[in-house]
Amino acid sequence: MATGAEDTSEAVDTKEATSPQWTVKPDGEIKIKGGSSEDDPTPVTILDTLNDIVSQYGDRPALKVKRGGEWKTWSYTQYHADVQRVAKSCIAIGLEPHYGVSIIGFNSPEWVMTFMGVIMAGGIPAGIYITNNKEACQHIATNSRSQIIVCENKTQLNKILQIKDSLPHLKKIVKYLPETEEPLDTKMRERG
Repeated sequence: MATGAEDTSEAVDTKEATSPQWTVKPDGEIKIKGGSSEDDPTPVTILDTLNDIVSQYGDRPALKVKRGGEWKTWSYTQYHADVQRVAKSCIAIGLEPHYGVSIIGFNSPEWVMTFMGVIMAGGIPAGIYITNNKEACQHIATNSRSQIIVCENKTQLNKILQIKDSLPHLKKIVKYLPETEEPLDTKMRERG
């Protein structure tokens, strides 16, 4: 007769228990399945996929955005080159493997290229909603161990400048879109 309180610990496969398929640790290792048969293909990374697409469709349009009434287009080859530039820049300004890069901005080609470039550099991208207040930005940047924060514009940059001194891992702040507005508030410029 089943009472619902039986000990089921013997049913746990200890080999599986010691080789997790997920982790919350930035430098944690996981067991990857795949590659054992045609029905179980070898896993590929997002960067493997990008490289394959570039080799197949290099000259075709990958990203488009309308700015100032005109369309700007990146081919897959140009997109890949910009992703590499972001990765090299992240490494050059001090991004260490398994640390975060927070990205705060509206959907744009630059946002996507930053996301992919961070992965290429060995970092962990952490998106921040543009509607988040400075406290929410601080929470995300701290918990993702962000060493770099990439901001879309002056509005987002000003938010980050208000919390930069409370971010223990922060090394650099980058703004990716040029402004046609007035320069930063004087108080913000004086604080760094």
